[in-house]
Amino acid sequence: LNILLADFQKKINANNSKILNEKKKYSSEILKILNPLLTKYVEKNNISLVIEKKNIIVGIKTLDITENILKIFNEETKNLTN
Repeated sequence: LNILLADFQKKINANNSKILNEKKKYSSEILKILNPLLTKYVEKNNISLVIEKKNIIVGIKTLDITENILKIFNEETKNLTN
């Protein structure tokens, strides 16, 4: 039983490592697409600073550009998935 458990834990660790590597890979690919889109959006809309939501304690909802960026991102990547 201990041998089976050790084998199972090795498989879990291998799968977790694989998932982590895939997450890093796809996150990197998303950022390669997203960074130029953000830069273009910021320049077009005369925005001085963009901060991640997780780093904000309190803020005005009208300053949140997340939905706008997601729409642009989805439009830009729509043809990549086909």
